[in-house]
Amino acid sequence: MEDWGTNGITYECVQTGVLGQSQLWRIIGIFDGKLKLIKNTGIGYIDWDTNNVNDWSTASLQQLLNSGDYYNATGSYASSGLTTEAKQMIDTVTWNLGGISESNDLLVQSVYNDERGINVYEGHATEWTGQVGLMYASDYGFATSGGSTTGRSSCLAKELYNWDSAEDCYTNNWLYNGDYLWTLTPDAGYSYRVAYVGSGGYVNYDSANIGYGVRPSLNLKSDTVFVSGTGTKEDPYVIG
Repeated sequence: MEDWGTNGITYECVQTGVLGQSQLWRIIGIFDGKLKLIKNTGIGYIDWDTNNVNDWSTASLQQLLNSGDYYNATGSYASSGLTTEAKQMIDTVTWNLGGISESNDLLVQSVYNDERGINVYEGHATEWTGQVGLMYASDYGFATSGGSTTGRSSCLAKELYNWDSAEDCYTNNWLYNGDYLWTLTPDAGYSYRVAYVGSGGYVNYDSANIGYGVRPSLNLKSDTVFVSGTGTKEDPYVIG
């Protein structure tokens, strides 16, 4: 089961001392019975891979998020990384690493299909099993609710690289924050290009060794306990 919510509208949750020091995370959707979250704010501008290779299974950012300073809340992430309690609540799942093909029209559904395929640059992994990743380019696309001029269905029928010409598509997208953001989605036709969300709300590709904004994403274990909250920003879910 995969569910991005109604018309791309999502809820929010806070992980008071659990997923970090009182950080706010948001729910992308429900996937295979688990809540997929994304950090509400970024952790900085970071290279996707310092070796400029778009294989998440070996990427330097993947290592930072899953075994490095962010994962262990050390170094510059001592106050913003994951706590010991957090690691016990994050599920280890298989992340699809399918790349966007050159023939893709960059419609959201087409991107989603490619991400779950096996088309990658020669020798690169098609899947990775771990805890902390990034949003997919399709997660970003499906998060739009559209507006009065360009409705959600029209946004989903518009190429993601052209979203900067349809303000309703990105200004009414809760994953858009006016910044450059990395996604997990590689370009299958090149060994180094990765999809990112631009400051103008569009999706494009760039070299993996460039520093763009990073918002970690993860899946909660299905037995995670919700303590309180209604899921709004003012009264977020509290998990314990």
